[in-house]
Amino acid sequence: MTSKAQLRAGHKTAQAVAKKSGGNPDKVRTYAGERLDGERLAKAWQDYVAGDRQDLTLRNALAERFVPLVRQCARTLANRLPQNITAEDLCSPGYEGLLQAVDKYDPTRGTQFSTYAPIRIRGCMIDWLRENDVASRLQLTRLKVWKREAELLMHRFGRPLSVEELEDELG
Repeated sequence: MTSKAQLRAGHKTAQAVAKKSGGNPDKVRTYAGERLDGERLAKAWQDYVAGDRQDLTLRNALAERFVPLVRQCARTLANRLPQNITAEDLCSPGYEGLLQAVDKYDPTRGTQFSTYAPIRIRGCMIDWLRENDVASRLQLTRLKVWKREAELLMHRFGRPLSVEELEDELG
């Protein structure tokens, strides 16, 4: 059973959180710590867009609802990358992409957020990979072509080629 003092303390906490984040204390009590599904999720989007996207508490509540999308995108992308890049490495830029998706999402367009967000999340992850890659895209493309040609030569000769033979064949 909740006492009046606990309710007042909860209200003061909601006000403090809202004041720090620039949000509405009533919305903090409404959305913080609750599962946003179905009608509650639609109402949260409606409140967020109607509030001119200024309520950071509501934005964070919406983002928390879709954190599993970030982990899913990170695991999917990490499976196609070298083993030295883990899904955990990709989660940080993914969270940034999730926040961008929450800020840019337009529910009036008729698409679901769970369809829209992975595109932005993956895009931020790929941008992060490109920024932190040692080789340029041109170098990576040349390396891919060189490896493909080396494989074709190896099949043609029926054995692995030495470095000198590859240099002679590839120029």
